[in-house]
Amino acid sequence: MTNTVQQIAFARALKTLDALGAQYAVIYAAEKHGTLELAPPPRVRKDGLPQYKHGETYAYFWPIMQHMQPGDVVKVPFDRFDSTVLSSNISAHCSRAWGSGNYVTKRDMDAQNVDILRIA
Repeated sequence: MTNTVQQIAFARALKTLDALGAQYAVIYAAEKHGTLELAPPPRVRKDGLPQYKHGETYAYFWPIMQHMQPGDVVKVPFDRFDSTVLSSNISAHCSRAWGSGNYVTKRDMDAQNVDILRIA
């Protein structure tokens, strides 16, 4: 059996990791290599229902940002919420409340919060 260049390079990479004493888990050609256990992929809802109850994220972030005035910056921690969902819901609320272009939101993954700047 002839090995491809990719298979040869992969085998060398595994030998190098083994020689270094590294722990690893690699999936290549539908096979798992290494002794490190892989985390299961995140659960994706298949029933089409939202991840949170209606108004749950709003009830969380609104008390934190309800007194914002133009020029204010507020940081809303992710807490137990998915960062993408929380950021999206905050942006939607800001757009409805203050109008498009009158705010800036940013997900700060290092600090684990959504930064909101109210412009007008």
